[in-house]
Amino acid sequence: MLLLASSSAQGASLDFVRDGAVVRQLDEAALARACEIRTVEVDDPYYEGRKQYHACPLAAVLAAGFGTAPEALDGEDVLFRALDGYVKPAPRARVAEDGGFVALGEVGRE
Repeated sequence: MLLLASSSAQGASLDFVRDGAVVRQLDEAALARACEIRTVEVDDPYYEGRKQYHACPLAAVLAAGFGTAPEALDGEDVLFRALDGYVKPAPRARVAEDGGFVALGEVGRE
């Protein structure tokens, strides 16, 4: 099982964990270097409107963190854990699909 978790001990970063051990930790600058940052627009039900975010494609984030494309993770599930402890599991096939992003920040709120 793979875990992608946010961490705040040394600023905003993502921890990439495999079999209980951190294999890599990437901060926002490293993520920006590893992927092509895009602006994505989504419907936000909480704010009841459209929001725009600076984001990295999920496949590029996983490749940078685990050192391999999501397609090569062979049947492993991925767990996404937020700072508040919320965990969302996703099958490897799902995270390998196009269209997933990791938001780095809201456009206009830098």
